[in-house]
Amino acid sequence: SNCSHAGIIGSMIRATKDHAWKKIDAVEVPALLIMGSRDPDFSDPVKETDFVASHLTKSRHVEKVIIDEAGHY
Repeated sequence: SNCSHAGIIGSMIRATKDHAWKKIDAVEVPALLIMGSRDPDFSDPVKETDFVASHLTKSRHVEKVIIDEAGHY
């Protein structure tokens, strides 16, 4: 394969998340949201996790885990 891991990760990071947001209201299964406290993608990882969780309104169970001193990648 000519695809590098870095290239795949870069494509994932730059990709739009619109398709996921369009379906988030349909999620009914339990969800586990994991975020590092030092995630460079978000100025406030806890607030971002709360925001995502607030949109999982049909999920039977949403658990949020913040891993202290962890980043994202």
